[in-house]
Amino acid sequence: QHLVLAMGVRDELARLFPELGSLPIVLHDPETGFKAFSLAAQAALVRACLSSESRFFLEWPLDLRVLNQVGIAPDARLTPTEILKFHGRFGVSQDCLSEVAKTTRGEDFHGDAFLSHSRTATFSERAAFALLALEFTVEADNERAARNIVKVVAPLIFEERALRLRSIAGSVAAPEIPSLLPG
Repeated sequence: QHLVLAMGVRDELARLFPELGSLPIVLHDPETGFKAFSLAAQAALVRACLSSESRFFLEWPLDLRVLNQVGIAPDARLTPTEILKFHGRFGVSQDCLSEVAKTTRGEDFHGDAFLSHSRTATFSERAAFALLALEFTVEADNERAARNIVKVVAPLIFEERALRLRSIAGSVAAPEIPSLLPG
């Protein structure tokens, strides 16, 4: 729990002071000395939190994007489903949630939950994404995380819908309307 808190503080500092970049987390053991807490180890800690029954409130939500940087081994990276589950239980930063919502596609989810939502309903990918994310927040009884899902995904759904309506309107010829102005 203390390491997750340290990750949250690090992410909040990076948000407040972007010029600092992502600060490392260093562990101190009196017997072995100082040791860097690697990004792969941080991803493993996030996965351990997901598999545990523990519940705790994160004052500073994590920005899990740092754990999916290019230099990280692909098998150590967090999947979109893991990020959403973590958000549902503990919370992730708004920036992290926005990026996942904007860049994730249906094929990125390998769980049955996403596939069943997107196949049985006439929802867009964004709406199906929101349903899956909200499902995780309901399981965890995390009202704050649910509000953040709606705050991030609703504008994307409306934007997607507006683009679709514009493309339909553009393909239908508008009727000729006579001008009422002289001349």
